[in-house]
Amino acid sequence: MKNKTVAFLIPTLGQGGAEKQVRLLAKTLANKGIDVIIITMIDNGDIINHPAIKIYNLGLKGRKIQISSFYKLFSLIKSLKVDVLVTFTYPANIAGRLLKLILWNIKLITSIRSSNLGSNLRQLSIKYTKWLDYRTVPNSYNVANKFLNEHVILESKCLVINNGLELGINHSNSDKYIENIKSKIGNYDFLWIAVGRFEVAKDYKNLVNACNIINANSNINWKLIIVGDGSLRNQIFDMINHYSLNEKIHLLGSSNNILNIMENSSAFVSSSRWEGSSNAVLEAMISKLPIVATNVGDNSIVLNAQSEYVVSPNSPTELAFSMNEMMNLSEDKRMRIGQLNYQYVIEKYRIDEVVLEWEKIL
Repeated sequence: MKNKTVAFLIPTLGQGGAEKQVRLLAKTLANKGIDVIIITMIDNGDIINHPAIKIYNLGLKGRKIQISSFYKLFSLIKSLKVDVLVTFTYPANIAGRLLKLILWNIKLITSIRSSNLGSNLRQLSIKYTKWLDYRTVPNSYNVANKFLNEHVILESKCLVINNGLELGINHSNSDKYIENIKSKIGNYDFLWIAVGRFEVAKDYKNLVNACNIINANSNINWKLIIVGDGSLRNQIFDMINHYSLNEKIHLLGSSNNILNIMENSSAFVSSSRWEGSSNAVLEAMISKLPIVATNVGDNSIVLNAQSEYVVSPNSPTELAFSMNEMMNLSEDKRMRIGQLNYQYVIEKYRIDEVVLEWEKIL
């Protein structure tokens, strides 16, 4: 009997949280003997380091669905005899639902990764096509509750599946990289790290404003490194210059050594305006870091052991206050918080456990 073929559809396999989850889920499922393919919508030279997984590209120009690319998707799904199509992020979700109208026998699973779909029109388009899903899979209980209350998704089809994390990652040959970072940013007594794309959702304006408040009121020699890239990077860089925080805040760009950088940091900060389940927060927990984060997505759930450091979004004053409180804790206290974070995340978010939930619906 033919193995079930599972296809993941996503715009690209870049640096974001959804992309990271697709790569990890695909590899773990393939290791279990399931036939897995990945279809990307935009050609970004995407690769995946697994011999059993092939990547196909639809050749979209931008993120708008085009007839030629949609026909290519239709042809791929038919010729590869895909049984289950799993879509990640809004453009892929809509493309998958349109395809379902033509290929009625395919099992469609739509993954929703954020509480903000981008516009009212996007939310309405998801709401009025929700009946096409076999399952709708938010990665956050708070996101699921929001969209259930707004009737954007169906309770009978909704199943929350957390992000999965890979433990025991090898950090070999990264010591030189860390030393290079330290030489760039100079001396410090406390090192903050933030991770994420420079987009509206991550709200780095909030973080820079908070840092400006801290800089005016704290005697601690702190530094902040931000790992990531994106369309708002230059805007944030100009803001850092405006507040004369160049010696305090350092933009590192994208990196494949995020966990190793975290393990050499003092604490993690997330200033997001909205989230689903934050990969960066979970990775900070794996790295045994204490965390200051905004109360978005599932942060209030996963950070229950340190709930006093979960603050209102879009409030630089609150964020600065909690960051300052964290810096004034003893090292022993911060280590205890980090250990509690680590224990929680390895119990709830290991990829092997998460994949078991996916296998039930695949």
